[in-house]
Amino acid sequence: MKQILVKKGQVFERELPEPPLKKGSVKIQVLYSCISAGTELSSVSSSGKSILQRVSEKPEIIGRAFEKISKMGLKSYWDSVQTELNQALPLGYSLAGRVIEVGTEVNNFKVGDLVAAAGGVVAAHAEIAVVPVNLVLRVPDNLSLRDASTVAIGGIALQGIRRANLSFGSNVAVLGTGLLGLITIQLLKANGMNVLAIDIDENRLELAKASGADLTKIAADPSVIPDVISWSDGQGVDATIITASTDANEPLAQAFQICRKKGAVVLVGVTGMTINRKDIYAKELDFFISTSYGPGRYDDTYEKEGIDYPYGYVRWTENRNMQAYLKALKNSSVDLSVLPQKEYLLSESEKAFSALKQSEAPLISFFKYEDTNSRNDKKSIKIVSSKVNVAPVNKPLKTAVIGTGSFATNMTIPNLLKLPKEFSLEVLVNQTPFKAQNIADTFNVEHVEASVDDLLINHDVDAVFITTSHSTHTEIALKCLEAGKHVFVEKPLSTTLEELNRIDEFFHSNKESKPVLTVGFNRRFSPFAQEIKKHTLTRINPLICTYRMNAGFQPLDHWTHKDGGRIIGEACHIFDLFNFLVDSAPKSISVDAISPKVNGVTGADNKVITITYEDGSVCSLVYTGLGNKNMSKEYMEIFFDQKCIVMDDYKKITGYGIDIASGFPTGDKGHAAIIKAFAHSIKNQDCNWPIDLDILLNTTKVSFLAS
Repeated sequence: MKQILVKKGQVFERELPEPPLKKGSVKIQVLYSCISAGTELSSVSSSGKSILQRVSEKPEIIGRAFEKISKMGLKSYWDSVQTELNQALPLGYSLAGRVIEVGTEVNNFKVGDLVAAAGGVVAAHAEIAVVPVNLVLRVPDNLSLRDASTVAIGGIALQGIRRANLSFGSNVAVLGTGLLGLITIQLLKANGMNVLAIDIDENRLELAKASGADLTKIAADPSVIPDVISWSDGQGVDATIITASTDANEPLAQAFQICRKKGAVVLVGVTGMTINRKDIYAKELDFFISTSYGPGRYDDTYEKEGIDYPYGYVRWTENRNMQAYLKALKNSSVDLSVLPQKEYLLSESEKAFSALKQSEAPLISFFKYEDTNSRNDKKSIKIVSSKVNVAPVNKPLKTAVIGTGSFATNMTIPNLLKLPKEFSLEVLVNQTPFKAQNIADTFNVEHVEASVDDLLINHDVDAVFITTSHSTHTEIALKCLEAGKHVFVEKPLSTTLEELNRIDEFFHSNKESKPVLTVGFNRRFSPFAQEIKKHTLTRINPLICTYRMNAGFQPLDHWTHKDGGRIIGEACHIFDLFNFLVDSAPKSISVDAISPKVNGVTGADNKVITITYEDGSVCSLVYTGLGNKNMSKEYMEIFFDQKCIVMDDYKKITGYGIDIASGFPTGDKGHAAIIKAFAHSIKNQDCNWPIDLDILLNTTKVSFLAS
């Protein structure tokens, strides 16, 4: 499919894989998408700014940079910044089209429905969109799809009005008469308001009159404030809705000054945020921020998981706001025909955005797409194979990385590229195609795909690395293993016992040769752990090990608390390290969690976990989110045979009563070493796996018990 992207200030069209259908989403053949001039031109401008320009505009970036450098190291941080600056980003967030596929758990749409949709990234300027159901609206009969494609902008305008808490006959000022402001004016008039429009552009004010404004004023006119107060019966307006986009502070001050006592100012657009107390104190004004389309925006449970708010408690969600806007379009309460408009083909994207920068740019611009009604879909091919890909001994393994998030881009991919004799990275896979393409461009990877099925159908790879969200690991791993691919899956291997049993069944189902499976339990491969193992291997008595993971606080709605939580998702690293150092089977486990006094803290990630082993050793993990970020994250003490070893955050190791080697690379937690061991085990068929299957399974089971 074709999609519009922006990179370093340049807008261009790119051919990308079609995004796969997801649970709770619908796939839409886009027929129109609306260009939001203010928001999208701002994105174009921002993408072209250098690091120095960004720092000068937001000095707080410097503090965050030093914090990240202290954790990542200067080179890793600089590489991540360059990767971010070189990324192409999608444009657009409002469209209309036809449903061509419906995901599971979607009951209110069917193939062929005409719909409108909203949402950054998901509802972009692209031929195909996959959008979660709560961001999709059925288009009313006889409403043009072109008008319906303004749905997101209409939803934003309507939410701004709702924030002002107005009633019939209110006097309202709209400050800024771009597309958002003009739609706001029409919606206000449709609801019986008296409307004043203020702008710096006389031509825009003429459009405000055509949209129903009762009075218009040039913002720089010295008589604005007295005229507005006079117009509003000598009191001032009940509310000012700011729909302008500017860095200046004057619009906000003016908005306060024209309000009546106990009036309200609603910021829908962008202004400078310096507030003069005397503008608001005496009149006891309310100042509200309007968040995009309304309740539900930026709430993943609503937008991504499709869980609606109860109608009786949240009457106007973002979806219901946009529904109301579409009805207003249908009954002509909002009439877009009074506003200058222009259509472009997707191939004219550069021309369209250049036109928006001109003084006489059309107020509404649309991309129009080809309406094919029929599509040449690839047939779904089930990959069924128990034959293991025989790895070339003298050639690098043809490799794919599934998932291109921050861990993949900062760790997995760079480490693969450092091993050209072992790996040839050929394909990147991400459900959001432009993200995969960005990373492919950065690291010079030739192919991108949007689904695992497309990877297995279109590419003959030897090995895959899975760095997707935790809940998807088992499903993807099994699909690749069944296709005969060697699999490296980032921890955890599974998030439920049922998933883990499926892995177990696959490898024990028969005695045929099976692919190599490795889980990213990298701590055992660090130079520090390898050095410690040399000494614990020759011990006489059991050992005692205490490990502290100062994991850092995460809010309860953070992703790390989902899909098994932080113990299954991260503490599993340490359980594997215990297994490595003790080299004995776990015998028992005890878990003690804190009992929090406040709701924001949970015992789920504040635990002391003690494991005893068959050889008599005892290992204890203190995993906590209660600590201070200035303290090192990981710290280990080991006691055996009147000897002690202390390891501090993989940066320093000290022996007491024992000679310990030092000078290891600071912060090396074994990420590169485990990848190299994975390649070695594949290329040398007689070689053991990097970590035995039984240990992978037992470590994961321990994490289940500890969680």
